[in-house]
Amino acid sequence: MRKRMVFVFGPESSGTRGTTRFLIEKCGYWGTDAHIQPLDEFVYDRQPIDSIVPNDIDRIVFRRSIPHASSFEDLNYIDTKFLNAGYKTSWLIVLRDLSEIVRSKVSRQMLGCRQCINLIGYLIKLQVNHLEFIFSHSQHI
Repeated sequence: MRKRMVFVFGPESSGTRGTTRFLIEKCGYWGTDAHIQPLDEFVYDRQPIDSIVPNDIDRIVFRRSIPHASSFEDLNYIDTKFLNAGYKTSWLIVLRDLSEIVRSKVSRQMLGCRQCINLIGYLIKLQVNHLEFIFSHSQHI
């Protein structure tokens, strides 16, 4: 049986953590919903995947909020890393209403009014970029 990896990604506060947690707790995937993930060691070439994922695990989940650590990572690079390690990859893209994303940030006291206005503009641009990215990589859907 070929190993599987679900790649969960979307804008910050879109629900990627909850989606990842669901896959782990209800569907039996191995991984974490934390911001720093053990699989980062593999993605950034610091450890081989076999030293991170237990041998008896055949389904893993990897989460990435975009931007991640203030940068936009090459999602194709991440996907290719897992493909080359023998995993069949599936992408799960999480999108959420922009007002809910802003409300989430404000309720956690992460933003003030001016930052909210900047964030709304940023998120609109980000979601347009997400859709362009999705359509240009439609073989994963």
